[in-house]
Amino acid sequence: MQPKIRDLCTYRIEKAHNDLKAAKFLLEQKLFSQSLNRSYYAIFHITRALLALDEFESRKHTGIIAYFNKEYIAKGIFNKRFAKIIKYSDDNGTGLAGMPKIRSGKSGIGRVQTFFP
Repeated sequence: MQPKIRDLCTYRIEKAHNDLKAAKFLLEQKLFSQSLNRSYYAIFHITRALLALDEFESRKHTGIIAYFNKEYIAKGIFNKRFAKIIKYSDDNGTGLAGMPKIRSGKSGIGRVQTFFP
């Protein structure tokens, strides 16, 4: 792996971890909408870290999600539930809706990290 790509992946993984920590904190403070937002960005940044390995970049979230679905979900590399997590995590939610997203974010980060040596 090129050092530039490795650094980009590392940076995005760190962003994902930080967003997940913020999501948990915000949930504990009962700031549900904000927690959901940080959960979504944790998932989004970890997905971007993975796609950096393919040297894929998109300015739009929809482009990132579409590429992930095409290259990782459709080919069976990731379970279809990860596509649903990404798709629905940016929907508005309240109350306990944020809780599964945080748990899903943790499992997503762990799964993506297995791709990095």
